[in-house]
Formats: sequence, C-alpha cells, structure tokens
Amino acid sequence: MMNRSWLLVPVLGTLYLNGVSANELYPHDNVQHMYLGLSGAFVDVDADVVDFDTLAAGSLSIDNTLLGVIVGYQLHENFAFEARGYGNTSDETIDGIDFSVDSHFSVLARGILPLNQYFRPYVLLGYGKSRASIGGFSDDDNDIIYGAGLAISNGNRVQLELEWMRIYDESFSTGSGSLSLKGDSINLNLVYHFPSP
Repeated sequence: MMNRSWLLVPVLGTLYLNGVSANELYPHDNVQHMYLGLSGAFVDVDADVVDFDTLAAGSLSIDNTLLGVIVGYQLHENFAFEARGYGNTSDETIDGIDFSVDSHFSVLARGILPLNQYFRPYVLLGYGKSRASIGGFSDDDNDIIYGAGLAISNGNRVQLELEWMRIYDESFSTGSGSLSLKGDSINLNLVYHFPSP
C-alpha cells in the first residue's frame, strides 16, 4: 500500500495560510467597522380567524420569499446597529386570491456573543414596518421585531448567517369576529465586514 501522508501537506498548508490571513483580515473584536450583506428571507404568516356569529374558526398559512440588503455598523465586539430592507420575490395564491408580504424595512440592535472567530451567536431587537397584500387590498403595519441567529465564518471578512425573526404579531377584533396574524422569517445572510477605518 502506498504511503499517502504527503497528501496532508497541501491541506495543512492551506489551513495554516488561511489562519494567518484570517488574523490579518478579520476586524479585531474591539475595532469598529461597517458591514454590508445580502439576505434571503423565507416568511411564513399564520392567520387564525374566529367568526363570533357562527363560532366557526379557521387558520391559514401564507409563505413568501423576500430578498433584501443589510447595512450595519459594529460598535463593539458585543454590539452593532443595522438597517434592513426587503422586497417580495414570490406570492402565494390560495383559491384564486394572491397573498404576499410586499416589503419589510427594519432598524435593529444586535447583541453578539463572540464564542470564537468561527461562531458568533447573536440576538436582534428593533422596530420594523411591513406591507402586506391580500387580493387588491394592502396594508402597512409597524411592530417590534426580535430574533436570534448564528454567524459562521472561517475567520475572514465574509460570514454566513442563519437566523429566525418574529417580524409581525398582531390581533384584530371586530363586532363579528377576530383575526390573529403572526409572521416568522427564516433568513440566510451573506455579510461582508469592511476593514476598520
């Protein structure tokens, strides 16, 4: 059998060089810097309806995909501010009626727990505005937004983020019934961290 340990040399060399370049490229934890990212959001809105006259109840789930941009500034290794804007890329049609989350804009604070240069869990809290359409009717809603995520990086300036966010939580009541809407979003972000000034 042929000795193949020499195959480890380029692999170990690549890992070593990647570690060296990561130390040179990745913004130091305490240094302030700006970041910019692309985000794909997979939104699920659950609607629960109750008719007081007939005591009938029903539920509906609406799925949409949005594409957005993230602009942020990291002030400290544990804290950042960011703004996000999303636009709709898909609608859902149920019984001939189009349902969609047309747009979503938010301003968020990010609390970061830097475990190491590879994994950084974080929480998000902020304020957002969503616009939704049902058939030809559309409405805007402002709401508190919260969520959690995990940033994954090999130590360089680009990181991949996976996160969950609650972007919509409203209940409406009229004389004839009630409607409860909850919107959750699973986001996949690709973020670039700029060099510190």
